[in-house]
Amino acid sequence: HGAWYRGDRDAAEPHFSTAYALVAERGASASKARVLALTARFRMLGGAPDEAIPIARETLALAEALALDELRAHALTTIGSSSNRIDLGTGRAELEEALEIALAANSPVAATTLNNLAVLAIWEGDFRGGDELYPKGQQIAERFGDRDGLRFMRGNGIYAAFALGRWDEAAEAADAFIAECTSSPHYAEGIVREARASIRLARGDLAGAA
Repeated sequence: HGAWYRGDRDAAEPHFSTAYALVAERGASASKARVLALTARFRMLGGAPDEAIPIARETLALAEALALDELRAHALTTIGSSSNRIDLGTGRAELEEALEIALAANSPVAATTLNNLAVLAIWEGDFRGGDELYPKGQQIAERFGDRDGLRFMRGNGIYAAFALGRWDEAAEAADAFIAECTSSPHYAEGIVREARASIRLARGDLAGAA
């Protein structure tokens, strides 16, 4: 998980695969449910939402049987986000249910779910709606000390600010974010660099954009 947040998918994949193999044939337990939840999320983020959904549904069944509300919310978030990646316009119901469960359970998963709802809104063309959700997710992440999740939402928020035309704000925030990544790499650096490069290109700074 740490390797993935640093943007090193190649290093993360063997760990996820090994963990999944270790629990695949074991009986129901909270540990198995957590490994399945993270495996499903990694499959979705790795570009295989069709593989993520059945694993997330297995997670959801385990979480419901074991009364693990946080993992119920986690699994529903993966199902909703994966469905949306396969068929744009779907998945909102699962994400909204996940958010309701996570908030009721006072779980940091609520921050991730808000982030994914924001992404869904942006993919559907509602940039302002997504932009309004990121600060709410950041507040929850801050409350739980979820540094990686907070940075992820900051990165997405920078791109939203760029897309909405707040270029001075986005460029300044992008400079700070990218500087942080020099000593502490993060997966969201890519989308932040894309926003900054687009701003520089539009302003005629071809060398800076490159």
